Amino acid sequence: MHPEDIKAELRKRGWNGAKIGQKLGVSRHCVSAVIRGRCRSATIEKEIATILEKPLYVVFPNYYSCQSSSD
Repeated sequence: MHPEDIKAELRKRGWNGAKIGQKLGVSRHCVSAVIRGRCRSATIEKEIATILEKPLYVVFPNYYSCQSSSD
C-alpha cells in the first residue's frame, strides 16, 4: 500500500501514528518512518496490518510475500 493510503485507512479506523506509538511504547516518528518505508520494525508493521485487518503482504508488499508465514 502507498504510505498515504495506509495513513488514510488508519484515520478512518480512528488511529494515527501517535496512538500506535503510544500503544507500542515508541515515538510517532518511528511509526511514521515505518509507514513511509524509511525503516523497518516487524512489531509496528504487524500492528498496522492488524489495525487495518489486512495481511502484511498487502500493507507492506515490498517486505512480505503472500507465501510468507509471517502474515
